[in-house]
Amino acid sequence: MRTVRSSGEAPLPAAASSPRIGVRLSMYVCICNGLTERRVREAAAGARSVSGVYRALGTRPQCGKCVDCVRAMLPGCGGAGAEAANAAVPASIRA
Repeated sequence: MRTVRSSGEAPLPAAASSPRIGVRLSMYVCICNGLTERRVREAAAGARSVSGVYRALGTRPQCGKCVDCVRAMLPGCGGAGAEAANAAVPASIRA
């Protein structure tokens, strides 16, 4: 089966247009730094703070939109403190 792109470009193979069975896909948490959920969770397992996660990944937040998500992945945090993280990001960036 082949899928045709709406823009009229060459068709894609069926495997490229649908996920494979049994393959776990990882969403991007931070587009600025190209960090996937899997990598952030691995780094968060050994970190005690959001800045510790970024340090473990060898990067730092750019726009700040991923901070809440990263904080929620910290062990024992469970998303608590998301309002504080959001308040720390300037309103002009949060939009």
